Amino acid sequence: MAVEAARKGNVNPWPDGAILGKIVWKDDQLQDWKAATAPGEFVHAEFMFRDSKK
Repeated sequence: MAVEAARKGNVNPWPDGAILGKIVWKDDQLQDWKAATAPGEFVHAEFMFRDSKK
C-alpha cells in the first residue's frame, strides 16, 4: 500500500494501512576504496504502521 501511494504522490498523509520500514546499520570503510563507505554491522530495524484511528 505504501509503495502504491508513493508512486501516486499520495503521501501527505500516508494512507491508512501503509507500513514503512527503515534498516539501520553502522558505516564500514572499504579496504580497496578508502573514500567510500558501505553498510557494515546491522543495528536494528524500525517500522511505522499508519492507523488514523489510534
